[in-house]
Amino acid sequence: MADEHLLLPRLSPQQIANALLRAHDNGPWLIPPWARFGWGGRPRRAIDFAAECGYPDEGELDATWFKQAYTRWGIAARYVDIWPDECWSVFPVIRASDAPGEDEFKDRFDELNRKTLLDHYVHRADRLSGIGQYGIIFLGLDDGGRLDRPPEGIDPDTGQKKKGAKPGKPLGLNYVRAFDQTLVRVSGTEKVVTNPRYGQPKYYNIQFAATATSGVGPGPSVPGPTLVENKVHWTRVIHLADNRRSSEIYGMPRLIQIANHLHDMRKVVGGSAEMFWRGGFPGYAFETYPDLAGDAIQDPEELTEQIESYARGMTRYLATVGGKWNSLQPQVANPANHLEWYVKLICATAGIPVKIFLGSESGHLASIKDDEAWRIRCHGRQTRYLEPMVLRPLIDRLIGFGVLPDPGQKSYTVNWRDLQTLSDKDRVDVSLKKIQALQTFYAANVDQKFPTRLMLTLLMGFTESQADAIEAELEKNPPDPPAEHELELAKIAAKPNPGGARNGTAPKGPVGRPKGAVEGSPKPATKPGTAGRRAALHANRRAEVVA
Repeated sequence: MADEHLLLPRLSPQQIANALLRAHDNGPWLIPPWARFGWGGRPRRAIDFAAECGYPDEGELDATWFKQAYTRWGIAARYVDIWPDECWSVFPVIRASDAPGEDEFKDRFDELNRKTLLDHYVHRADRLSGIGQYGIIFLGLDDGGRLDRPPEGIDPDTGQKKKGAKPGKPLGLNYVRAFDQTLVRVSGTEKVVTNPRYGQPKYYNIQFAATATSGVGPGPSVPGPTLVENKVHWTRVIHLADNRRSSEIYGMPRLIQIANHLHDMRKVVGGSAEMFWRGGFPGYAFETYPDLAGDAIQDPEELTEQIESYARGMTRYLATVGGKWNSLQPQVANPANHLEWYVKLICATAGIPVKIFLGSESGHLASIKDDEAWRIRCHGRQTRYLEPMVLRPLIDRLIGFGVLPDPGQKSYTVNWRDLQTLSDKDRVDVSLKKIQALQTFYAANVDQKFPTRLMLTLLMGFTESQADAIEAELEKNPPDPPAEHELELAKIAAKPNPGGARNGTAPKGPVGRPKGAVEGSPKPATKPGTAGRRAALHANRRAEVVA
């Protein structure tokens, strides 16, 4: 009976062995019976963290929820747009040959881009596709055919010209449109297993009339005609799905991984606003005087009327008899630390530097390593997703339609801007430091012990051709030898300071205050040290220049 107060039963070694054997044979016995109960033998309460924290359910996280978050929450829009904005900051150069002025393909593409704003709609579609699970680019051709059929002469399985088809009139691209998932529905997929597009969308239902609305919310936000839904064949559409996992149609919405964090931020922001709003009116409590004890008679309704008139009206006084009004101290907390922590949590989810996410990246504010890592990620997204999954399918489709000329065996190249390229200011700073390093290199005669070629290539990062040009220029115009006063200054600067005196001279006598010295007594005159000689040299130099 002495062990009745114990919460967990004591088991013999044989009982423990039997329990382990049962756990091996039966899964439920893996957890001992007493582990399923809390203190006192009561069953543990299953905690629903999503419900306790007020997080949205899985069924609520659809394209409409994400679009509302994108439309109304600035931090959500920033999170969705930062990848497209950084990757499409400069549209790549599309060309078929490297010879300038002889590239018909590049000229035609540039002309088409100016006419239809292709770069704008590609960037826009990249943004919209990240709101939900996918987005599309609709190609408005001038073929005059039905939208639910491929253009004439186009293979419905490949999207290219049919083999052996007679050459017809090239198609033209009249316009381009971008749609997010709330305005598009995949109405059919390819069912033939041997088809190279097996499982891919075959038809789309697109709500074209929605483009006439203000674009706020999942549907029309201004009075207008009923939405017109048209069935469109896949050959007239470019499908965009970022963050794909096991599906080739649906990607993972960019906001789904931070949906709970966004909800927490809304609570902090909304709660802090309510806190400051309520804290502006601290509140008042009525206190009767202690010496009156229970003799003070107050009407609660009258007190309530006075306080409401003071809080909501223009009355600026509180009248009472037998007591006093005490102001209640408001409890106001600074939400900055909480918001900063949530921003860091959101940035860590996608590997985005905080200062770049907040838009405060300027000069050296952002860490150099973070900036380099971010640019590498952007370049990886350009080469692994945007070029092979967006740009090339679009350009190939336009070539198949005859909108762009066939580059032939030369094909075409997509030349992205080098994200590692320095800005003009950084380039000037680096050039200035390299020039100063070269001046110091030759002024100190380091070239007599360290080869110039190694210094240029290994230390300063010049290429072999650049180093050859610099060495040729140095041989043609060698630098002037250092002046005599510069050599003298270099010797003085290199002279050791044995005593640690301020002017470079060794102190005479013992270090410290001599015994018997009187405070305030005049100091003995000393000879000018290094500072004095340096000043004299500079004065002589200025006199020579003036002369």
